[in-house]
Order: sequence, then C-alpha cells, then structure tokens
Amino acid sequence: RDNGLFSYNPQTGVFRHHPMGETPVNNIYRITIDRNDNLYLAVYCDDVFIADAEASSCRPLTVADGIFKGDDVEGLVVSGRSNDIIYIASKRNGLVEVDVRSGSAAVTGRLCVIGAGINQDALTELFNV
Repeated sequence: RDNGLFSYNPQTGVFRHHPMGETPVNNIYRITIDRNDNLYLAVYCDDVFIADAEASSCRPLTVADGIFKGDDVEGLVVSGRSNDIIYIASKRNGLVEVDVRSGSAAVTGRLCVIGAGINQDALTELFNV
C-alpha cells in the first residue's frame, strides 16, 4: 500500500497526494524543507530520503554508507549557515552533521542533555563518556 506524502493547501482547499516517483515512501516520521524547497523525509525506522520541491521524485539521501538505514530518526534541521548542511538526530547515531552534496557525515555528539542541576559525574558513569 503506497500511502506516501499528502499535502493540503488551506487557501485553495486542495488535498493532494504526491506519489514520489519510482521510490514509494511510507511511514514518514519527520520532514523538513530547505531553502530550495527540497524535502528531507525521515521514514520510521528505515532511512532518510530527499524529494524535489514538487515531491514528484524521491531517492534515499546517500549519507556515509547508509548510517541511517534502519535507524530511528528523531529530528531533521537545515543549517542556518548553509543549505547544503542538515543536522539529523537519531537514536543510534546521535546528532550528525550531513553535507548533502558529498554525503559526508560527522557525528557531532551522541548525547544532548538539557536541564538544570544535572549531575555530570552520574551522567559520565551512566553513559561511559
């Protein structure tokens, strides 16, 4: 069953299905759009895909030997400094900076804890960092 991607335009009232070309993409979990209107789609426990502005074609985002294949991607953010850099946060790889032109990836951090009164010694022991 090809559910894929749907969009709704509240100004026109049009509900549209985007079949995504030859690569059916189902179970879209996260989505972000860059300044060129390219769509980055995280598919639940599968991979990260890139689609053109019309969502008429879609392909897996080629990143460092498929490090997101089978991973649970929790976040996608386009860099504020470059349209060619996106940050992908996943359960298995932590926070990864990805250059979408080359497919290179750099793990920028495996753990991000936000809060007040955090016991750093306990975190170090717990996560062995």
